[in-house]
Amino acid sequence: SKQDLRELKKQLKVSIASALSEAATTHHARRTYLVHELNTVFALCTDCPGLLAPKIQLIYCLLSLARSEVLWYVTHAANGAPKSKIYKKMAVAEASDHLGVARLISSIDAVASLVRVHVGVVVEYYTDYMTRIDTPSLETILASAKSSVQDPRV
Repeated sequence: SKQDLRELKKQLKVSIASALSEAATTHHARRTYLVHELNTVFALCTDCPGLLAPKIQLIYCLLSLARSEVLWYVTHAANGAPKSKIYKKMAVAEASDHLGVARLISSIDAVASLVRVHVGVVVEYYTDYMTRIDTPSLETILASAKSSVQDPRV
């Protein structure tokens, strides 16, 4: 049992070292991807604002992921890393990505501004959508309620 515990501790140390050494690279790649996707959505919805409403859930998801990445970057770049070789490598990789984070923040701002400008399109789309979807269901419910009120047995 003690031997198993030692092996688990070794595996945990290796896993932590691996995660720390790859974290900066993984998050950099994620930020690059999000900048590309946000710029693509921005260009698409600028050309065709009517597509903003059907894609609003995707846009909110992208904005949420981008926000998480900015917060991750700020949290890890702002905190002084412990004195370890792994942390030093990670800190160097993070410090060199200020431009990438600036691009991500710029893309977030552009897409959020576009959503604010065209919020009326989104509201109109979903109001119309809910009216068309819910009307048949509502009519069925009202008809059954009306028939149960007219039925003397109830």
